[in-house]
Amino acid sequence: MSSSTQRVAAGKRSDWKDGQMKAIEVAKELNVLVSCVQGQLYATSAKCTHYGAPLVNGVLDSSGCVTCPWHGAKFHVQTGDIEDAPALDALYSFRVEVEQDGSVFVNVDQEAAKANNRRPQCVKGRKATGAEKAATLVIGGGAAATSVTQALRENGFDGAITIVSSEAYLPIDRTKLSKALIDDPEKVQLRDASFFADLGIDVRTGLAVEKIDPKAKSVKLSDGSSLTYERLICASGGSPKKLPLDGVDLENVFVLRTIEHTKAINAALGDGKSDKKNLVIIGTSWIGLEAAIASAERANVQVVGMDEAPFQSILGKEVGNALRKNHEKKGIKFAMQAELSHLEPSKSDKSKVGTVHLKDGTSFPADVVLLAVGVAPRTEYLADHVELNKDKSVNVDKHFAVEGLSDVYAIGDIASYIDANTNSRYRIEHWNVAQGHGRVLASNLTGKPQVYDKVPYFWSAQGAQLRYAGTSEAPGWEDSFTTGNPDELKFAAYYTKADRIVAVATMGTDPLVSHSSNLLRLGKMPSAKDVRGGLDPLSIQI
Repeated sequence: MSSSTQRVAAGKRSDWKDGQMKAIEVAKELNVLVSCVQGQLYATSAKCTHYGAPLVNGVLDSSGCVTCPWHGAKFHVQTGDIEDAPALDALYSFRVEVEQDGSVFVNVDQEAAKANNRRPQCVKGRKATGAEKAATLVIGGGAAATSVTQALRENGFDGAITIVSSEAYLPIDRTKLSKALIDDPEKVQLRDASFFADLGIDVRTGLAVEKIDPKAKSVKLSDGSSLTYERLICASGGSPKKLPLDGVDLENVFVLRTIEHTKAINAALGDGKSDKKNLVIIGTSWIGLEAAIASAERANVQVVGMDEAPFQSILGKEVGNALRKNHEKKGIKFAMQAELSHLEPSKSDKSKVGTVHLKDGTSFPADVVLLAVGVAPRTEYLADHVELNKDKSVNVDKHFAVEGLSDVYAIGDIASYIDANTNSRYRIEHWNVAQGHGRVLASNLTGKPQVYDKVPYFWSAQGAQLRYAGTSEAPGWEDSFTTGNPDELKFAAYYTKADRIVAVATMGTDPLVSHSSNLLRLGKMPSAKDVRGGLDPLSIQI
């Protein structure tokens, strides 16, 4: 036992029941997680490696996986290894001993317990055989690209990997841009340069892909150079949409997707201490309303939306209006069921926006405008080689291979994939789903076939943390009901088709969504009738 290892008592074996988790104190404000699975006790780090959620408040299933209560990351309690996104780091595991008298002890390396996060075991890749050759070439520098390349190394792939990103920095946690308008890439990077270097992953930033040649297995880049590949992974994400309106090309009219966007928005808004700017956000998307809260203290925020309530198609009017009321408490104003007419230049500077006009004659002063009206898949480089869908996405098979092309794969926002639970096509634009796609594809490419059967799990900072899990049937929900009080931001909302629950959204009721995502995936979600009658989904074991 090393000098940093401590033998910590964890009660008697008779104290433990299957499915039970306990946070065992090692020192002040330092715990380990002990879990009982099918008669065996296991000990790991205590916090989720994603955002630090206490895993003891999560969900433990009979296979030995613990699901984070906040964002759905999964770890295996026997090894601490990652089982599902959005975690990029694993947990440490510690040896558990049971004495003859039934006393339970955990041998805890305190330094490891304090560190909590463990880099997954990965192989280091070989160098490319030539400067222009990559065994695996990844287009895109976001969450999907990071996930698939790391997971390839976790699964033992040691061939050359090159990432080509149009952004000028390493892959970032893009969710933090809208939530906090962070404009320093180093503060939100998913992995630092040393990580990619250690794994032998070549990351080339600031380069856009202009076209691909699937027959020659080559890619032409914006600097005029070309790269060849053995297999190509398309993880290029989306481009923010603009609206076909007069005035959208004026200065101080922004979209929000990159660090450059947040820098420009922050510069236009200023600090708000001496001169509060008028910010008009067009669209009631997750990004739009997160940005509204992030800027509410330094700007006069006006939101313009088309529906009766924010998020109406996803969350329904009751929940949407409850979120709206909470935003209004922060000074954010709303104009709903609104149709835009045009953007007018400022009278003092014709190059900049000055007013947003609606078709009914209403107008809003605007020093800054944010267009938050969705994104379109970035697939233009594929258009000459496959038939794109109407939304510009590309069809992939159950293993994420692009239909009609050899050795070309697509994941994340651009992929219209096959939902393993319903066998129907589905496309979802979310950071967590993109990471999940990456992990499954990496497993497939290294001889461990998987299908993507995860239920998409979302979260959003809306004054409090909103959690949401929904199947591929969720966009067509027919009815909804809630428990708790949406106006107090403590509720569970259920979305149904016939008597089947197809989605769950919550605030202040963790870990209900984490548990429900597992129930939905396994087909064990109780009926709407039963939940309406008082059955708590958390009472159903998995």
